[in-house]
Amino acid sequence: MVLLPDTRQIMLINNNVLTFVDSSNQRLHQLTVAQTVRWADSIVKNRSVFVALANNTLVRLSLYNQAGILRYQPAYTIELRANEVPVALYAHASVNGIAAITSQQQLLLINRISGEVVERRQLPVQPSGVSWFDSRVYVYGPDAYIRHEVRNMAGLSTTNSLLMPHLYEGYPAADQIWQTSSASDYQEIKMSLVPLLIGSLKASSLALLIAIPLALGAAVYTAYFARPRVRDSIKPTIEMLEAVPSVLIGFIAAIWLAPLAERFLFSIAVFMVTLPVILLFIALVQHRVAQSVSSELQNFAEAVLPVLGIVVYGYVCVAWAPDWLLAALDADDFTFFAHTTEVPVGKTTILVAIALGLAISPSIYSLAEDAISGVPHSLRQASYALGATRLQTLRRVVLKVAFPGIVAAMMLGFGRAFGETMIVLMVTGNTPIADWDLFAGLRALTANLAIELPEAEVHSIHYQVLFLTACVLFSFTFIVNTLAELLRQRSRRVKSHG
Repeated sequence: MVLLPDTRQIMLINNNVLTFVDSSNQRLHQLTVAQTVRWADSIVKNRSVFVALANNTLVRLSLYNQAGILRYQPAYTIELRANEVPVALYAHASVNGIAAITSQQQLLLINRISGEVVERRQLPVQPSGVSWFDSRVYVYGPDAYIRHEVRNMAGLSTTNSLLMPHLYEGYPAADQIWQTSSASDYQEIKMSLVPLLIGSLKASSLALLIAIPLALGAAVYTAYFARPRVRDSIKPTIEMLEAVPSVLIGFIAAIWLAPLAERFLFSIAVFMVTLPVILLFIALVQHRVAQSVSSELQNFAEAVLPVLGIVVYGYVCVAWAPDWLLAALDADDFTFFAHTTEVPVGKTTILVAIALGLAISPSIYSLAEDAISGVPHSLRQASYALGATRLQTLRRVVLKVAFPGIVAAMMLGFGRAFGETMIVLMVTGNTPIADWDLFAGLRALTANLAIELPEAEVHSIHYQVLFLTACVLFSFTFIVNTLAELLRQRSRRVKSHG
C-alpha cells in the first residue's frame, strides 16, 4: 500500500494489479502492470509513482485528469540490473532530476522527464535514504551519511528530453512543451525545443512566401522591363526601406495592423500573393499604353500606370475580397467565423509573416535585382537575334543565368527572417506551441531569448539551455548565409566567364 495524500488517493498492490481508492475506500480506477510489483513509492506532491517490477524494470506512473478524475498511467520504463530493487528516491526541487539508491549499493541520477539514467555511482555501503539539495546529493544510513557533489547539473538535460515528446504530469498524452516557470517547487520543468524551432521555421518560411513574390516581381520589373530613368528612381527607394528599423515595423504591425486583422487580414494576404501577377500584367500592357499617347506623356504614363494599377487592385482586394470570403463561408462577419471555427484572427502566424515579409523584401530585392541586371547584355541580344520575345528571353535566358544569385538572395532573406527578434516579439502572442497551424500563435527562438534570458538564473540549467538555443540559432543562420554567399560568388564567376 502506498499513501498519496496530495492526490487524496491510496494505491493498493495485489501482485501486478494496482487499485487506486479514495479516503472512503471507494475504488477510483485500476491499473494492471506487466509483472508482479516488488517495490513502490511516490515522489514529493504524489503526482508520480514509481513501481519496481519482477522483470527488473522501474515504471513511472504519471498523474493526469480524465473527466474530473485523477488517474495514473505509465509514462516510461527504466531498465535495472538483475535482482536490483530501488530502496529510496528523491526528486530535485527545481531541476528535472531524481536521485535513487538501489539494493546493490548504487546511486542513480535519473532524468525525470525522459527516464534516462545519466549517471550511476557505486556506494561503499548500503544506505537507507537519499536527499538532493541544490548540487549536493546526500545518501545516508543509520550511522552516517555520504555527500556527493553533482558538478555539471546541465548534464541532466539530454537530447531526448529536449527534442522528443514526453508524457508530463497532468497531460493525457505525450507532448512537446516549453514552460520553464512553475508556481511551486517539485514541478516538472518543460524544456522542449521543438515549439521554439517550429515557431522560428513557421514564421520565417511563411514570411519568405510573402517576400519572394514582392521582391522578385519588383526585381524583374526594374532590372528587365523598366527604363533606366525609372529604374534609377525606384531601386534606391526600395533599398532605403531596408534602413527602416525592425522595431518600427513591429510596432506598426502590433498597433495598426493587428486590430485590422479581422477584416483585412485575408485581403492583405490575397494582395501580397497575387501582386506579382498584377505587376506582370502591368508590364505587358505598359509599353502599349505608353505608345498610344504622345511622346511627351510616355514617361509619365510609364511611371503612373504601375502605381495606379496597384492602388486600384488594392482597393478591389480590400473592398470586395472579404465579402467574397464571407459569402463562400455563409457567415455574417469574421467574428462569427472565428467563434464557430475556433480559428483565431488576432496575432496569428499570417500577421507575423506579413510584417516579417515586408521587412526582408528589400534585402531580397536588392540582391535579386543585381543578379538579374548583371546578366551579360550579349546573351539577351543573342536571344533576340534568334527570334525570342522579351518574355521568352526573360524566362529561358535571363532567369536561368541569374538563378544562383536569386536563390542566394532568397536564402539570405530566410536567414534574416529566422534571426529576426523585434517583429516576432512584438507581433506574436509569444505562445510556444508545437503546431504548424498558420492561424495559431508562435514563439521564435530569438523572441524566447529576449523574454527569458534576462530573468534566468546565471549558470542554471534554464540559463544553459537558453544558450544552447542561441547556439542553434547562430549555427543555422551561419550555415544558411554561408551557402547563400557561396552561391552568389558562383553566380558572379559564371557571369564573368559568360
